[in-house]
Amino acid sequence: MALVSYRKKFIFLKTSKTAGTSIEGFLERYCLPPGEFAPQHARPETITEAGIIGARPGRTTGNPRFWSHMSAEELKGQVGDDLWEEYYKISVVRDPYDKVVSSFFFIARKSGEEFKDAAPEEVRCRFREFVKAGNLPIDRDKYTIAGRLCADFVIRYETLADDLGAVSERLGLEYNAEALPSYKAGIRPTGHRIEDLYDNETANIVEQTYRFEFKTFDYPLLSDLHPGLFRRQLFSLPAQAHFVRKYLRSVAKRLAGNGAG
Repeated sequence: MALVSYRKKFIFLKTSKTAGTSIEGFLERYCLPPGEFAPQHARPETITEAGIIGARPGRTTGNPRFWSHMSAEELKGQVGDDLWEEYYKISVVRDPYDKVVSSFFFIARKSGEEFKDAAPEEVRCRFREFVKAGNLPIDRDKYTIAGRLCADFVIRYETLADDLGAVSERLGLEYNAEALPSYKAGIRPTGHRIEDLYDNETANIVEQTYRFEFKTFDYPLLSDLHPGLFRRQLFSLPAQAHFVRKYLRSVAKRLAGNGAG
C-alpha cells in the first residue's frame, strides 16, 4: 500500500515481490497515532492526523483515494507537490531474475499449483513458458516519474535488514530486524536455482524488460555471473544500442572525410 507518515515525514511506495507487505507491517505504525497500531495483513484505507495508510489489497471496497501499489505519480497528485518534495520517499527493488521467479511461483500457487513434487524439468518448462508469455511483474512506476528515479532511498530486497536499518536511523524509527513481520513467506519451493530455471532466450527477455533496473541498481546479468551457461543475445537491446552507436560513428567519419575532400 501507499504509506504517508506525518509523524516521521516519509512516504513508502510499495512494489511487488519485494517483501513490500512485510516492510509495510513495520512502517505503518508510524502512520497511525501512537498506541493505535495492531498488526493487520488486510487493512482498509486509513487516514488520520498521523498519516495515511492506503487500502490493502487494493480497490476492493469503495473507491479509496489511496490504495496498495498506487504509482508514484498518482500518490504525488494526491498529497501535493509541497509534501511530496519535503518528505523522504522510500521504495524497494529486487534482482529482476529473482523477482520474476518469485512472481511465477506466487501466481502458480494462487491457481492451485505449488510444484513441490514436480520434476525439475517440468518446472523449468513451465517457468520458461511463463516468461515468454510476457507475464512479468513490472512496477517501476512506483519509484519513477516520467522515467526518472523519484525515490530518495531504494531498499534492496537482498540487503533488506541493513537497508531498513539505515532508513530507520535516518528517520528516527525504532528498528529490530528480528521483529520485522513476515508475510507471504514459504510460497516458493526450495531447490530451484535461478541459473537452472532460465535459458538464453528467457534470460534475454528479462534483460530487455528490466534494462532500467539493471542499469540503475547495478544488478549483474546472468551472462556475467555464469558466462559458461549464458551469453548475451546478439540482438538484445544493449547490443542494438552498441551497433547503432558504432554505425553512427562510422557515418560521422565518412561525412568528415567527404567534407575534408
